[in-house]
Amino acid sequence: MVTLDADGQHLPEEIPKLLAAAAQGDLVLGVRDHLFGEMSAIRRLSNRLSSKVISFAAGQYLSDIQTGFRLYSKRLIDAVGFPEARFEAESAVVVRAARRGFTVVTVPVRLGFTDGRTTSHYRPLVDSFRIAGAVARARLEMLKWARSS
Repeated sequence: MVTLDADGQHLPEEIPKLLAAAAQGDLVLGVRDHLFGEMSAIRRLSNRLSSKVISFAAGQYLSDIQTGFRLYSKRLIDAVGFPEARFEAESAVVVRAARRGFTVVTVPVRLGFTDGRTTSHYRPLVDSFRIAGAVARARLEMLKWARSS
């Protein structure tokens, strides 16, 4: 399954890059970190900080966890699903995938435009708290899963 944000930031013609990387991973992230310099300072800081925090919870460094341009293998979807909604689902699935031993890979992608602030539906305060809660729950869930395995 391939997902991309509906605001036009992600280019459908970049999908073959994700498909090619699927041979190496169950979760492929179409990353934009090579373009962070073109983003506003606040958006760049937010992306970098959230990626570091969520990477820590996942146990694997990933440079751009907030990307909506992704490929999910059927095996990954069947195993971890999407218990959360909205933006928190994207972050929590990374934690579950990495902690359960699924391979998460990244591939740089081109964008239609770099800074999606004007088209984003992201509510900085509310969604940041929701993402933090979902990531914390996913990490705790994975701790319990590891103990029972």
